Amino acid sequence: MDKLGAVVGGAVAGTIGALIWAGIAYFTGYELGWIAWAVGGMVGFGVLVGSARERTNSAGVIAVVVAMAALLGGKYMTVHLLLGDDSQITEAFVSGLQDDELVISYLADDVAAQFADEGKPVDWPVGVDPSQATTQVEYPPDVWAVAQGRWDAMSHTEREQFRAELETMVSANVTEAMEAIRGELTQVGFIGSFGALDLIFFGLAVVTAYKVAAGSAPERREEQAELAGATAPEARARGKVA
Repeated sequence: MDKLGAVVGGAVAGTIGALIWAGIAYFTGYELGWIAWAVGGMVGFGVLVGSARERTNSAGVIAVVVAMAALLGGKYMTVHLLLGDDSQITEAFVSGLQDDELVISYLADDVAAQFADEGKPVDWPVGVDPSQATTQVEYPPDVWAVAQGRWDAMSHTEREQFRAELETMVSANVTEAMEAIRGELTQVGFIGSFGALDLIFFGLAVVTAYKVAAGSAPERREEQAELAGATAPEARARGKVA
C-alpha cells in the first residue's frame, strides 16, 4: 500500500470537506452536524484513491487519524467564522454597556483604586479576579456602595454621557486587542460547542472513514483473490519462457 499517497489523498479530501463544512456554516449561520459525517466519507475515499485503491487495515487507520484532524479543523473554522466580523464582535462588547450594573462596575473599579491609594483595605470576595469583576457580588460591599452612590447622584444626561464615554473606550480597546479577543473567543466557543450530537456524528464519520478506506474483511479477501488471479497467468508465462 502506498502510505504516503493514502495520507496525501485523505488530507486533500479532508481539507476540502472541512472548508465545505465551514463555508456552509458561514453562509447559513448554522452548524450542520451531519456534514461531519460526509467529511468522514470523503476522507475515507481520499485515502482509498491515494493508496491505489488497496483496502487494508493500515489504510483504515490512516483514514481515522486524518478524518479526526479534518473534523476538528473544520469545527474550529466553523466556530471562528460564526463569530462574525470585527465590527460585530465590537458591537457585542459595546452593547453590554446598556446594562447599568456593568456600567457601575467601571465606577467601582475607580473606587477600589481610590481606596488602595488612600491605604484603605479592599477585601475582594474569595476567588474573584479584580481585573475580571463586572457584577455587584464580585466587589467588596463598601466599594460597590460608594460606586452605586455616585451613579445614583448622576442626572440622566450625566449617566448617558458617562455611558457614551465608556462605549468609546471599550470600542477602542476591543479594536486594539481584536486578534487576541477573536482567538480567545474561538477557543472558548470551540470547546463549548461540543454536544451529544457532535459526538454521534464524529463517531459516524470516523467509522465511515475506516470502512470506506479499509473495506470489510470479505471485500479485502475478494480483492486479494482477484489480484492473485490476475497475476497468476503472468507468473506462469514467465515460467514457460524461462
